[in-house]
Amino acid sequence: MYELSIISLIALCLVSFIGVPHGSFDGAVAALLGYQSKKRFLTFTFWYTIISISVIFFWVKFPLIALLLFIIMSIIHFGLCDWSFLKVNQFKWVITFTHGINIIFGIIFFHTEESFQIFTFLSNEKFLFLEPYLFIIYLLFGILFLVYCYLSINFK
Repeated sequence: MYELSIISLIALCLVSFIGVPHGSFDGAVAALLGYQSKKRFLTFTFWYTIISISVIFFWVKFPLIALLLFIIMSIIHFGLCDWSFLKVNQFKWVITFTHGINIIFGIIFFHTEESFQIFTFLSNEKFLFLEPYLFIIYLLFGILFLVYCYLSINFK
């Protein structure tokens, strides 16, 4: 199926030593959200594990789609974290996408070559064919940023 290269082993170690401890906080979050009984917490843990394994199999089978979904989810994740921190009830998605695209594509903008090398490793394919289309995301960010500035000036 796969032959683990040095890069793959390093990635596996990084996921194991950084990603897994980060994900371990999900159990604490689940307990805060109401999964406090033993039965409910075990049910949460079971489904969490099933979903995690499913994601791995999906990534192996469809690496390019999985990577694109991961990027989209990262934009939404980071954007929603910023939105909730700002405690603003209006314009949720403008704030979410402006902040999320800024974080994810800001890194890609300033480190395009390195980012696409990582994307190529993660997708097991030539991800470089998407590089010429980055201007669409940057244009979208520019429009969102202008709307964001307008909203910041005209609304509390």
